[in-house]
Amino acid sequence: MRFRISYIVYSYNSEETIERCIESLAYGEEKNIEIIILEDGSRDGSPEICRKLEKQFDSVRCVYSQKHNGRAYMRNQAMKTVNGKYTAFIESKDWACREYGALLYETAERSPKTLVISGYRTTTRVFGYEHDWFFNGGEKKREESEDYFSLAGHELLQMLWNKIFLTKVIRIYDLQFDETRGMQSEFHFIVDYVKAAGCRKFVMLNRPLYTSFRKNEPVFDGGKCPGEFAAESEEYERISDFMFEDSETRQEQLTCALSQLRQKYIYRIMCNRELSVKEKLSCMVSMRNGRRTLSNCLMGLKDAFLENLRAEKKKISRKREKKRKKRQK
Repeated sequence: MRFRISYIVYSYNSEETIERCIESLAYGEEKNIEIIILEDGSRDGSPEICRKLEKQFDSVRCVYSQKHNGRAYMRNQAMKTVNGKYTAFIESKDWACREYGALLYETAERSPKTLVISGYRTTTRVFGYEHDWFFNGGEKKREESEDYFSLAGHELLQMLWNKIFLTKVIRIYDLQFDETRGMQSEFHFIVDYVKAAGCRKFVMLNRPLYTSFRKNEPVFDGGKCPGEFAAESEEYERISDFMFEDSETRQEQLTCALSQLRQKYIYRIMCNRELSVKEKLSCMVSMRNGRRTLSNCLMGLKDAFLENLRAEKKKISRKREKKRKKRQK
């Protein structure tokens, strides 16, 4: 392979953000890279900006499409041409910190047959919201574990862009994004990769190496249930297949994980301003397998709220402890 990392950057109507995204990768600490921009038939000024970036950076090349094909199709085509030992998937609205590529690459080289993951930050323009996503509250800077359910519960497993993938594994097992699944194809691809590569463990870098930018979305942008819930539940079941050999333990852990997942989706539904009260109840009833148990739905919301509150309290306590230690120094 000619490069250490191939960055595949999907771009559609991203004239406001594509330049910032590419510069964050090109000016990063890791220089042995190629950046492949997938320009998916944008109707704004994105193609012109991409041409400018190709001339500006030797590491950048663009793939242009006359029509809009979608992420899955464009990524599947791009993976046939990558020249990097590792492949990373980036969104054009986002950006990476300088250490992003270098740290992911170095960790992957030191930890074979593991899924290497970084923490990330979400930020919105309209709501001014910012949140860091870490494993187990980010208490350890580097953590190794086999608990993929907990990783998914922390919203760290489902995303493509905070990970790095061995290109040869993708090619040997012909891993592709399912073009019929929409955004759920990303989680499906990740589980396919973990099983194909034999990643019994993952290495978590508890630092916000990547920023996911949401232009005008609310904090709770999920809740298009029950379809999303059913698709994610399916991936949980696939994860449990390789996590546990004992069927009894597998079923017990899966039931617990699905219960937590259900609570998360109930919380999202309740916070979704686009849904009416009737639509919210309908979604929650569907997720409860047709049992109209409003009290159970509300209990799920309560549990999710309390869990979120406990996490925020821990975060505040850690900040106070850091300030106290600084004052003592």
